[in-house]
This record gives sequence, C-alpha cells and structure tokens, in this order.
Amino acid sequence: MGKGKIKNKKNMKVSNKKIVVLTLILFTVSFAFSQNEKHPIDIKNIQCHENSIPTTHAAMQCEDEALKAWQTEMNFYLEKLKEKSELINVALLLDAQEKWHAFHKADVALYASYLQQLYQGGTLGRVAIITYEKKLIRKRTLHLQGFYEDLE
Repeated sequence: MGKGKIKNKKNMKVSNKKIVVLTLILFTVSFAFSQNEKHPIDIKNIQCHENSIPTTHAAMQCEDEALKAWQTEMNFYLEKLKEKSELINVALLLDAQEKWHAFHKADVALYASYLQQLYQGGTLGRVAIITYEKKLIRKRTLHLQGFYEDLE
C-alpha cells in the first residue's frame, strides 16, 4: 500500500508539471494573440510551442529563442534611434536605456526569487522566469520601436 501512494505522488508531480507547462504555453500563445498585430517574433514563438513536445525543456528552448530574438530586436531599434541624433538627445536615450536595464535586472531577480521558491528550484521556475524576462524585453522593444516610428 505504501508503494502505491509513492507511485501516485510521482504521477501527480508529473501531471502537475505537465499542467504547468501547458499553462505556460497557453499563456504565451494567448498573450501573443491578444495583441492587435502579431509580431514575427511572437508568431515564431507560438509556432515553436505548437510544434514542440509539451515538456519543460522544449518550453524553455522556445522561450529562450524568443527572448534572444527580442533582445536582438531591441538592440536594432536602439541603434536606429542613435542615428536620429538630429532629433533626439542620444546621451539621454543611452542614460534611459541604462536605467531601464538596471530596473529590468532587479525586477527579474525579484520575480526569479519568488518563482524559485514557488517551484522549489525546478525547471518550471526557470521557464516562468525566461517567459517573464521575455515579456519585459518585448514591452521595452515595442516601446523603442514606437518611439523610432514616431520620429520617421
């Protein structure tokens, strides 16, 4: 009887992990669909989740790929904005970005400490952290893109 309980606990842990992974995937997909216009990075991220096996490892790979793509996109718009020195104060742009980056690091660290405790250091916590960081960088990138487009 004791072995049956242990097996059920193991199955329950696996089931809970699958539910959390599927919830994270659903959150990512629904978040991207809630936007008026789909960004190519969001579309690729959705496709990655749809075409992968629903595991924490696959979810982490999809989210990490999207995070890196958003970081590249953010750097692209920062460089484009630097080229607009006749319209904006580039030193203030760089100062604002540096301060945003400091906030970003602190915010992710705070959220990560909570998630590490919530998920007891497991891989689901890492997926949630990457997803959160991706969301913040996505938001900042779209802000910079909008600013750049306003200058055009």
